[in-house]
Order: sequence, then C-alpha cells, then structure tokens
Amino acid sequence: MNAPPQSTSGDWDAAAIRRAMRVLSAHPPNARDAQATARGLRLVWDILQRRGLPCEVYQVPGIMPLVTVGNGPLLLCTYLDDLSPAHADKHAPAVPGVSGDVASGAGVTRRAGLLATIGPVASADLHVDDVTLIIEADRHLGSVALQSWLEASDRAYQGALWEASDLPVSAPATFQSSTGNVTLEITVRSETEDVEAFYAGVLPDIGHQLAGTLAALKSRDSEVLVPGFYDGIETPGVEAIASLNAIAEDVQAWASRGAGGASEETTFSASHMTLGVFCAPSILVRSIDVMDARPFLPRHARAVVEARLMPGQDAAVIARGLTEHLLRQLPSAVVEPLLVRHPYSGSWRIAFDDAGSATRYSTAVGDSPAGLLATHGIQSMGFATVARGPVASAEQARISAIAEAAGFVLSLARGAGATTGASR
Repeated sequence: MNAPPQSTSGDWDAAAIRRAMRVLSAHPPNARDAQATARGLRLVWDILQRRGLPCEVYQVPGIMPLVTVGNGPLLLCTYLDDLSPAHADKHAPAVPGVSGDVASGAGVTRRAGLLATIGPVASADLHVDDVTLIIEADRHLGSVALQSWLEASDRAYQGALWEASDLPVSAPATFQSSTGNVTLEITVRSETEDVEAFYAGVLPDIGHQLAGTLAALKSRDSEVLVPGFYDGIETPGVEAIASLNAIAEDVQAWASRGAGGASEETTFSASHMTLGVFCAPSILVRSIDVMDARPFLPRHARAVVEARLMPGQDAAVIARGLTEHLLRQLPSAVVEPLLVRHPYSGSWRIAFDDAGSATRYSTAVGDSPAGLLATHGIQSMGFATVARGPVASAEQARISAIAEAAGFVLSLARGAGATTGASR
C-alpha cells in the first residue's frame, strides 16, 4: 500500500502550531495521569495522520503506546509524558490558554518541545523515508515501549536525535551523553512464625532491618557508601565545567524547589549542587513497604531503590555491586533488578557544526533513551529546544519561538545526514 501524500512545508506555520497547541492544551499532561496522557497521544496521532503522514501505534501490554511516523534510518525521539513537579497533582493545574503569540499554563513547556520536534516532519522538511519520528509516552518509566519496538524491528538505524528533559539550561542546547538507571527491588521475609509485637524488643524487626540497610547506603551529605559505586565516571572537561557553572544559580533554585526546610548543614553551594546534579551518580529510595500484620510482628517488607548513573559507569557492574552490598547486610533478602539501563557516552559529533549558537553540555540529566539506543548500537545525541524556569511559575511559550525551534531541530537532523523532501 502506498503511503498517503506528505504535507507541504507551508501547511505547518504559526497558525497550525497555534491550533495544535490549543488542542493539546485541553489535556494538561501528567505522567501520573494515564488517561490524560493517552488522550494527548491520540491527539498527536490525529494531527500527524491528518497531514497525510504514515503513522503507526506500537502497543506493549500494560504500557502507554508508542507512536512512530515514517521509516527512515535516522530516529528522531520526543516524548509526551511530563514529570514537572509544578503540576504533579492531577487536580491542581488549569487548562492552559493560547492568546495571540503566547501560550501559557501548566504543560505548555512540554507541549512546546514536542511541537518543535515534530515540526520538521509535519512540514515535510524531513521526508518520512529519511527519518523515523518516535513519540514516547512512557519515558518516565524507562522507555519500555521503545525498547520493545527496537527489539521487534529488523532495521538498522544510522543514528538518533533525542529530546532531553526540560532542564534549567540555555536553550537551544545539545548533549553528548546521558545518565543511566539501575532499579532494584529488595524483598525481606521473616523466617519465624507469627509472633506478637510485644516481643519486638528482643526479636528481629524486618522493617527496621530493611530501613537501616537502606539508610546506610548514603552518608549525611549524600555520598553513596557502596564500595566501587563511583568507579569509572568520566570527568567533564574544562569547557563542560564552564557551561555548567554558567547555569549554577538557576540549577540551584530549580533543584531546591519545595526544599525550603533543608538545614544549613545539608545546603550545598550553587556550584556544588550543579556539579552534583550533572556529574555525580546517586541513589534514592523509590518506595518502602512493610506488611501490616498486627497484632504480630511484620513478616514481609519490600523496597525499591534506584541508582542514577553517569557516563563511564557500567550499569551491570553497579547492579551487581549494589546487590552484593545489600545481601551482605540482609543475607535473607531477595534482590531483583527491575531496570538496568547503561548510561550513554559517545563522540558522535553530528550536527555540532550546524547547531549554531546552541549551548553544548556534556551530560543531559533526567530520563532519556540514550542508554537504550547505545545497547542497540545506535549512536545518538541529545538536544533541547525548551527549558524549565528555575523556580515554579506559570509556564509560557511563544508560538513563533516554537517555529524557530523546529528550524533548530531540522538543522540537527540535516547535520546527522537526513535529506529533505525537497532534495529527493
């Protein structure tokens, strides 16, 4: 079957972007609200489908679908799910509005980045035989649908451009590497029969044992105490450090939102915090649950810990070392990996010469598919067309700026080797 005719460049102008923003803004995004994300994804699919583009939906049971457009050798990855803490409460944000050249309200930043990324394909400046546009809706879960899609595909891809998280950086920006992820589930079960809680003073309490083990993973100043955890980390160069110091004040304000109760003992300088965010791996406790067995002592406890890794670290080695460390503290525990995603660090310098005035950063923090792409042998580079404000405030985006950002994405894709529809 022949693909439907692709739209012409003039069809994707400021008026079309404004209409798309209005339609998408009717469903404020929230990664915790699956229904709102699904509605937004259907609208994106409809916008592209109406433009005569060959769209496909890839479904993984229990995971938000993935939308693909085209079948070219260059992957262009963007995402819909939004984790901004400014509108994490699904009942809090109002529906954003569009007035003239300005769109404002919760979710506008992510919508702007999405529309800028799909712009070159929607305008036919990138032909569907030269690029494969990927629209994720589960990036916050680790790009599970993309992983399944890549494993099911028998095609070879020459490279990938992926949109970075909405960071407090100078946009537009490019990134040469990205963080990895190791997520482990720890389960502890009591070997004793039901024992009344009265004896908690003399018998093991698995809740305290698990909590104590987790607390011992880090020191008071957030240093990870697992042996070998920091091995192999790539040290940023002088240029990279300078680019991070330039945004240190904004990053400190951005990362400290909602942390007004932090004591002076745990408050880092702006430079220290920025280097910690972009250059240092970390461990956090994602969840901890203890089965309520009243009136008896708990017999089952479970926790999920997540390690955020930096370029140079080996995710498999970190997962093994963290597992061994946990088992030394809790020999009866069962530790299972939920996600092992390698950080990506590459020298694919595509499009750097075409990036114009874009700021270059060595590492893109936050979730990205870079590590996943690397495991499939696909070289990649990150980019950002939008940025979050350093403090929680009303989000705004100019329609004209979205169109300009689409031109930036187009220049990156051309630098990566994708040809335009006009050159065919």
